[in-house]
Amino acid sequence: MQKNFSLKPNIDWLIWLSIWITNQFIPIAGNENFFITKNGDSLSYLAVAKFCQGVMPTDPVVFQHAQRFFVPCVVGKLDQLTHLGIENIARGFTFFISLLSILGFRAILKKLGVNHALATLSVVFLVFNPYLFRLYNSMPLQLIDVSFVCAMIFSIYGLLTKSSRVFWVSFALCALTRQTAVLLLIPFAYYFFKINTPVRNAKFNSTLLALIFFFGFVIGKSFALKISGPNHNHEHFLGLGVWMRDSFNVREGIEFLIRAFIPFIGLLLLYLVWMKKKSHFTLSKFEPQDQKIALWLFVTGLFLMTQPLLGGPVIVAHAVARLMAYSVVPLLLLVTLLLDRSHVINSLGESQKGILWIAPVLISFHHIYTYNSGQSSDLSFRYALNSVVVLIVSAILIWKENTES
Repeated sequence: MQKNFSLKPNIDWLIWLSIWITNQFIPIAGNENFFITKNGDSLSYLAVAKFCQGVMPTDPVVFQHAQRFFVPCVVGKLDQLTHLGIENIARGFTFFISLLSILGFRAILKKLGVNHALATLSVVFLVFNPYLFRLYNSMPLQLIDVSFVCAMIFSIYGLLTKSSRVFWVSFALCALTRQTAVLLLIPFAYYFFKINTPVRNAKFNSTLLALIFFFGFVIGKSFALKISGPNHNHEHFLGLGVWMRDSFNVREGIEFLIRAFIPFIGLLLLYLVWMKKKSHFTLSKFEPQDQKIALWLFVTGLFLMTQPLLGGPVIVAHAVARLMAYSVVPLLLLVTLLLDRSHVINSLGESQKGILWIAPVLISFHHIYTYNSGQSSDLSFRYALNSVVVLIVSAILIWKENTES
């Protein structure tokens, strides 16, 4: 692990700090209405952390939130030991786990042999995505998301480096952190069977994978029964169908889809850059191992998208952007791999490269997580429009210069 992963201060630390110092931090005190209407998860995790200190919630905690007890309980116990306050500890925890995630992402790129400059650009696109680390650090009690993303990154790293200890510990944390780990079962089993393990080992590993998730789910369910209301987990896979049957609305559906795919604006720009050379360098020209890894990363990204979309506009609602952003991690790795193997970045002019460095920064300035100008449909629409404009203008400038050259 030490060959690719390092905690030593480097450019990734500076990239992360540039986000952190420009972030808007939203405390629960004084913003109760925002958390109740837009981010009830944080209030649930606060209640779980307090329960682990012996304080019974005044109201039942949402079942699926209570199932994710592990990280909030760790934070609650740390508060008991240090008396620093749950929210302050959550902020420090989120800061550290965010940095660890970023360094783990870089380590994956090193393992894949990606060019250093391109890897740094990829880290910029990851860190400046407003629905990942900006969001997590704006509302640090949303610590389940950052924990899951970190565990997922190190699960991928463990697979690619053949580090069994890193992989199994990381996936166990995925299972304890979020039920979303169920969406990783098939992609990870696919990796066992198709990429680098004998069939006998693949069958054993896939079975163990399912058992770890099952035990994590059962443990979480047992905990949730102590403090939660009814179990509505199934609605997060059936919500879209129920909405289409009972309350289908075209405008609501369009708004839901826009929110769902806004986190992929930066990723789409990088993909369009690769498309410049796709006619000359198709996926079929990749080394066989790279082809397998590329397909696996694509499948992983698709599976992570399924639950937020299947939840639909009523069940998932505004959270769809945050949940869809999980897919950015494997898909950004995929696009970075495509760019590296096809040497597209080397063919760009200096001004084109400059556009690629500036675009994610412009997209990053979110109306809530950066300067907190309030929450409204108009502001959300304006942010989405600005992001699309950055994408279109950047893509045109890059493609135009390439055509002229």
